[in-house]
Amino acid sequence: MSRITLNELHREILSNLTQEWLLDRLNLTEEKVHSLVLNKHFVNKLSTLVNKSEITCSNVLNLCIDIMNNISDVNKSDWLYYVYQYVLNMSFPHAVVIKLEQKLEHSVIIYLQILRTIFESERKNKDFNRFLDFEFLTDEEIKQLRNPNEYLRFKKAFDDNYIYELMRLSFEITHHNTIEHIAGVHFTAMHVGRQLKAAGVPIDLGRISGAAAGHDVGKYGCVGEEQKRVAYYHYFYTELWFNKFNIPQIGHVALNHSTWDLELENLPLESLVLIYADFRVKNNGNGGSSRMHIFSLKDSFSVILEKLDNVDEAKEKRYKRVYAKLKDFEDFMVSKGVDINLISSELSKLVKKDNALLFGDEIVQNFKYMAISHNIDLMYKLSSDESLSILLEAARSENNWKNIRSYLNVFKEYTTYLTPKQKLLTLSFMYELLMHREGDIRRQASEILGTTIAEFDDEYRKEIPADKQIEPPDMDSIRLWDKYLNLILNPDHKVIDQHKIWIGYSLKTVVGTLINKSNKKYYNNYIDTFLKHLSTEETNRDKIFIILDALWRLPYPDMSKHQIEKIVDYVSNFFDADLETTVIALDTTERFTYLLGYDTPYFEKIIDFLSDLNNDEELAVYYLKYKISQYLKLNNTITQFYKNKLHEYSDDLSEIFLMNLKSAVPWIVKSTNVKYVEEFIRDISPISRLHTATHLCNLVKVSAVEYVRNQAGRALLSLAPLLSIDQRNDVAIELLRGLDIEGYEFSKYIPRYLGELMLYLHPKELDESIDDYEIYAKDRSSRTIPLMLNTVAFIIEHYNSYPQRFPESKKVYDARLA
Repeated sequence: MSRITLNELHREILSNLTQEWLLDRLNLTEEKVHSLVLNKHFVNKLSTLVNKSEITCSNVLNLCIDIMNNISDVNKSDWLYYVYQYVLNMSFPHAVVIKLEQKLEHSVIIYLQILRTIFESERKNKDFNRFLDFEFLTDEEIKQLRNPNEYLRFKKAFDDNYIYELMRLSFEITHHNTIEHIAGVHFTAMHVGRQLKAAGVPIDLGRISGAAAGHDVGKYGCVGEEQKRVAYYHYFYTELWFNKFNIPQIGHVALNHSTWDLELENLPLESLVLIYADFRVKNNGNGGSSRMHIFSLKDSFSVILEKLDNVDEAKEKRYKRVYAKLKDFEDFMVSKGVDINLISSELSKLVKKDNALLFGDEIVQNFKYMAISHNIDLMYKLSSDESLSILLEAARSENNWKNIRSYLNVFKEYTTYLTPKQKLLTLSFMYELLMHREGDIRRQASEILGTTIAEFDDEYRKEIPADKQIEPPDMDSIRLWDKYLNLILNPDHKVIDQHKIWIGYSLKTVVGTLINKSNKKYYNNYIDTFLKHLSTEETNRDKIFIILDALWRLPYPDMSKHQIEKIVDYVSNFFDADLETTVIALDTTERFTYLLGYDTPYFEKIIDFLSDLNNDEELAVYYLKYKISQYLKLNNTITQFYKNKLHEYSDDLSEIFLMNLKSAVPWIVKSTNVKYVEEFIRDISPISRLHTATHLCNLVKVSAVEYVRNQAGRALLSLAPLLSIDQRNDVAIELLRGLDIEGYEFSKYIPRYLGELMLYLHPKELDESIDDYEIYAKDRSSRTIPLMLNTVAFIIEHYNSYPQRFPESKKVYDARLA
């Protein structure tokens, strides 16, 4: 440093130590500070310091030791270690191994302030050291952040707790070069991050800077035996530090910086950048010494593979898969002009080829980069509470059914990666959609609601030190399930009756999805929460129906004896209720007896009910009793009685068909009638088969309940092989006309069944029908054309079954597909 620099540094030290807040904290006067630093002895020491080739914490201690001894009135021989322990106590009190004394605090603070001033002066007057220095965001970059407050909180916590000074002190005392790694990662991450932003890629530089600077801060919290597994335990202490200072979103990125975190399907761009930088910055061992180095991605792959614990073939394959993701990401950055050699601050100039001029691997790479860009854009929109709220408001105001489904597809794919607060916002929106007029939207919203509750608790994938535990969150999936179960069963009084019914009917989907997506160890908690609502004193028929309708979605083979007995007792109370309630109670019983089997010991009430043979029952009741008696392997007399009753109905189906088309008949009765038709389909006389098929077509097209439509569609496909060739053709034409009906919630289910049904047509009729599709599509609406394309897609999906029905030469078979 020059003489002028020395004078400037001296003035900066004096200015720093005479700040009003610092004088108040140290209980010193400005005159006292002047006497400590405005003297020849201090200036001579400072001059010696600035002329050194390298400034260290020990050098600065030599400058300050007389002042520290003077202030504390204690001559310590281990000041440097004591300062390190003091600073460590600010972030990780549990890691401190000495007793800190109040009377030494002022001396320590003076040393830290002088140390900080000298390090800052060194950065301004020397070349940037990528392994020691941090280039944080400029004021202009901070202004451009979506949420600058969190980054500013990070910077304040970083400065107030002397994190940089902690890193430098640790380096000198423990000789672990953690700071070189952290600084190298910060440099690499900010280099590519700034260039991605310059290339127009949406990225939050605040999260990258904060996460990169703090991603390994937890290593300073590992003590004793934990230091042997610091590579595994530091994640826990890193999260602890960020939570302590209320920096959740930056902390989330900092926590998930392991290479193995790439196994998650969708990570925000900030996490990808941090993992990429962390992957490349490693120690380069050479002749017993170890220096930090920024490797190329390829070289780093080999370095890390050599260091992995317990590498077997499976682990090596996992590692190669995550490396391939990083390589794709690096290639994507190169395609944007990012300098991955970390030399130039300017983007590379690229000549972009028109898509029409791409060939071979270029096409594959282009699609890959498009997919990465799409994910980055979407994750950026979902990465903050503010942007998610805007997205939700846009979805709420959307009237176009196609766009609503697009929003739902986004949430279905990406909800897993939202923060707990964002998941709560999403759940609120999904609950609102349970009142939507279109059934398939309600169903999809129900599935997302169940999935989000099941996956609400972030699975902690990192190792936890033996004597530590994760703090319980303010909200967890069990309490959330209880909340939304109450909202579904007891909607607000301002909700109209029709909406209450729609909300209630969604419960079975929510329950089913919740169970399917959750960990088995939580089953009992979810089930017990649900069973609290089983009350025989309930008088609301709709609520009783909703509960009975949802009960069959529980995982009976994994349930306790007490839970099953409670359900059996509850369901048995409704065997002699009105038709709708009786049928849903029997339907639920039929399902769980099938799952549990005949040797289950607590079915006495059910057996007693079935043993009471009644000659005056509805078809639906007879059918369900018959199925239950089969599953429980009851006396053959009982089973045969019900089977005979069902055969009587097969002689004249017109009454059943008439019942199925009446709006006053409960949907559960219609569904059971269709099940009966499907099971006893071979007993239907050939004369009645076309009539039956036409009836099932009508149900597929116009039934108000999605479950009945799908039940009818499956029954229709079971009947198709029994129809004559011309009858199959008539049914296919009838379903084809159904594509034009108003209401997408009805017509969207037709292509699946129409597509499969067409593969029962004779080759000549099938070829003619396919040829007619092109003509048919030309004068159809934009709403019908996608349905026709879906039909063709289902034909292609199931086309491999066609030769088994109509043997043809392979040439003809392949030509039709082409």
